[in-house]
Amino acid sequence: NGNVWSAIGSPGFPVATILFTHPDIEGFNVVKSNPKYPSLDVTSPIFAGYLFNSYCLEIVYLLNALTFFFSAIFLRNLIIIDKANVEKKNFVEHLKNGYIFVSCNNLLRDLLIIIALVNFILCSYNISIPYFGNLYNDSQYYSYILFFQSLGAILASMINKRKSLKIEQHLFYLGISMILIYICFLLNKFLILNLVLFMLIGYHLSLFNISFFNSVQTSVPSEYSGRVFSLIFLISTLFIPLGNILFGILINSYIREGLLISGIGLLLIYYIYFKIFK
Repeated sequence: NGNVWSAIGSPGFPVATILFTHPDIEGFNVVKSNPKYPSLDVTSPIFAGYLFNSYCLEIVYLLNALTFFFSAIFLRNLIIIDKANVEKKNFVEHLKNGYIFVSCNNLLRDLLIIIALVNFILCSYNISIPYFGNLYNDSQYYSYILFFQSLGAILASMINKRKSLKIEQHLFYLGISMILIYICFLLNKFLILNLVLFMLIGYHLSLFNISFFNSVQTSVPSEYSGRVFSLIFLISTLFIPLGNILFGILINSYIREGLLISGIGLLLIYYIYFKIFK
């Protein structure tokens, strides 16, 4: 039951985060704000692994729930804007206006399709990696994976202002890294190399997200930003429950193949969309 409620609630969290901050804070920049989060996540995987090994999974879930609970209390008492000056609109109308704007912009329409497909494919990756520790009888291995991914994300935030790769190039390297990890797991060797590859995944995934939000934000006038981001997060997260169900059934019997599926899927998106349709 806990996994079901987590699966239902998790896709809505990034939507709520962007919608809460982006339209209401003057001068808010999605690209500049995103790199700050990975630095807060570096120690949490190790801490969670320690709690799990020293106590039990229920303690980890309880601590996670408490952080959301207290955050909700703080946000409820936080005054961001003068609500009297906010134009109240129906949620459906809000999304409809965003859809009209996106459908008339080829770049935004393409980005919406890409992020929806990527989120769907990454469900296979996200579902499979927590079980890698079981393959090697190491309950801490998942914590190591998250730790190295966070290091990669921090590295990405450090070089974000320098010359970066294009969105499609990040997709390509993400796919290659996942396939290489699958090969290493298949050979049951190079576990240290795997952690380095997981760091590369964190690096390219972070820069992919930064590049995506940068492309969206620079293409949308400020008066449409809230509507467009609402639509993008709604459409992209709609594919996550479907991906969790589909890949959850497949990975239930083939854990390591989750990496292979994600890697090939990302390479197919890269090739079909950026090499054929572009």
